[in-house]
Amino acid sequence: MRPYCQRAFFNYGENLVLQCKRYSYPVGNSAVQEVLAGKSFYKTDVAAVVSKKTFTLSAKGIRPSGVFLLHHEMLPELEGMIEK
Repeated sequence: MRPYCQRAFFNYGENLVLQCKRYSYPVGNSAVQEVLAGKSFYKTDVAAVVSKKTFTLSAKGIRPSGVFLLHHEMLPELEGMIEK
C-alpha cells in the first residue's frame, strides 16, 4: 500500500516527501512514522512533517536525521535547512 505523502523536488536535485497535518492538537510520533514510510517507499533524501501545531516530545524523540518537524510558517526555510 502506498503511503499518503506528498513528494516534491528542489532545483538542485534533492527530493523529499511531506506529511502535512492540520491538527488542532500537538502532532505525535505516528506522523513521523508515516513520513518515514513515505521516505522509504519513494526513496527520497529528505522527509518533513509540517503542521500548524507543535510536536509532542515522543515525536521529537524518534525523529531520525533527514526528517524535519516544521511549523507551517517555517516551510519556506526548508530548502535552506536541507542545504546545510
